[in-house]
Amino acid sequence: MASRPISFVTGNAKKLEEVRAILGAAFPREIVAVKLDLPELQGEVDDICRKKCLEAARNVKGPVLVEDTCLCFNALKGLPGPYTGWFLEKPGPEGRHKLLDGWEDKSAQAVCTFAYAPDEQGEVLLFQGRTEGDIVFPRGSRDFGWDPIFQPKGYDKTYAELPKERKNEISHRFRALDKLREYFGADCKKALISKGLGFGIIAGSVLVKVPQITKILKNKSGQGINLFSVCLDLLAITIHMSYSFVSGFPFSAWGDTSFLALQTALIAVLVLFYGGSASGAVAFGGVYSAIAYGPMGAADPAQAYTNYRNGSTGQLSAVTCFMLLAGALARIFTSIQETGDQMMILTYGCSSFANAVIVAQLLYYWNADKDKKAAGGASTKAKSKAKKTD
Repeated sequence: MASRPISFVTGNAKKLEEVRAILGAAFPREIVAVKLDLPELQGEVDDICRKKCLEAARNVKGPVLVEDTCLCFNALKGLPGPYTGWFLEKPGPEGRHKLLDGWEDKSAQAVCTFAYAPDEQGEVLLFQGRTEGDIVFPRGSRDFGWDPIFQPKGYDKTYAELPKERKNEISHRFRALDKLREYFGADCKKALISKGLGFGIIAGSVLVKVPQITKILKNKSGQGINLFSVCLDLLAITIHMSYSFVSGFPFSAWGDTSFLALQTALIAVLVLFYGGSASGAVAFGGVYSAIAYGPMGAADPAQAYTNYRNGSTGQLSAVTCFMLLAGALARIFTSIQETGDQMMILTYGCSSFANAVIVAQLLYYWNADKDKKAAGGASTKAKSKAKKTD
């Protein structure tokens, strides 16, 4: 499922062009312009940006980017700052330059703040860039507000006189967008890790329950395996697979469930077959109506109770149990990265806890299983000797 484009709130085509040029073709998200009539607010720049960004997210109902650019005269203690638009709208470039006629200090800072929110409920992130310079008599093109009067430190040309490519390498907007690009670059690394984990889990799921199936076939027994737990597990996997498919989540976030469903169904068949009772098959029809809430979280506790009651893990495969625990833990991360779905994250959290309990039981009852096998072997030998004596 492709990520939604980020809506950049602007009605200025040249500004959109500049933002895209600075971010570059390698930026992982598409930037589109959206024109919104956001309220003019008073206060600190950071607070204004956050409020505007949330308002924009409510309107767009998706990821948004809001920019606030201001010019801060050091002689005026940072003014006009967030009120740059109101201060400098009518005087024009010449009038703006004259604001500092009575001061020797002509230094200023160009400040750009980008606010990004993934949606109306998401956290607003701020990316700010500053460029030091001086206020000079207006020179150059007047396409961009106060560009003709701002001369960046170390240059003999104003923003308006500099070639577009050069300006984009040093401007306050560039510095802010560079931080935004860095953030999304780190986000991309997480996404790549998540994708890799997701497909790794899918590859592992092809064989994850094969050790369990092999153990049942080898021993011709499903002893210690809770059939009710297997049915719940199968039901949970099927529901989870259907929910993910309908929700449009990427295959890497849930593809393993298709292979798990096949293997779990085979385990249920083997347990019924070696149990010698066909009546257990009826459970497949009854479980769905019996379980209405948290099926994935309920399956492992049922198996855990069977282990506790028997004082043994029976034919449970340690390899399978450890792989299921590792997969559930990894799925918490992939669900956060690829879906953000709270239900999926909670489900895998519960599944991880339940699988951890079973793994702990495997370790705890490890020696108990060995003792039972040894006792069983000794009993068989004793019976054999008794027969010979008779």
